[in-house]
Amino acid sequence: MADKKVSALPVSTGVTSDDLFMIVNNPSGVPTSQKITVANLFDGIPSATAFNGTVAARANVAVSGNLFNVSANTTFTGEMRVTSSTPATSNTATETLGIGKIWFDDNYLYVATNATTIKRVLLSEF
Repeated sequence: MADKKVSALPVSTGVTSDDLFMIVNNPSGVPTSQKITVANLFDGIPSATAFNGTVAARANVAVSGNLFNVSANTTFTGEMRVTSSTPATSNTATETLGIGKIWFDDNYLYVATNATTIKRVLLSEF
């Protein structure tokens, strides 16, 4: 395999965390060929990474953290699930509000319409 060009290798259609990438370390100095696993490559991406343009996530993607902003003509297709919770209190002076924050429980859907107002709507079966 040492005689093959990288461009002549077969195409891989599935990547797993233990697969390897070949990298050239220090290409403008003294270049050395090295390897890195997919897991180690993605572990090195900072958690506060911003993506511009189209980002496609497929099959069981979990987003965690305390804030996930989605903006600019975003389309969700399929099923989107929001976990159940209820505002800790109806006192907006003590509740942490962000405009558009949404909660729900068995009876109501709650929406923060501004920094000091939570509105709710009664849920009914259909």
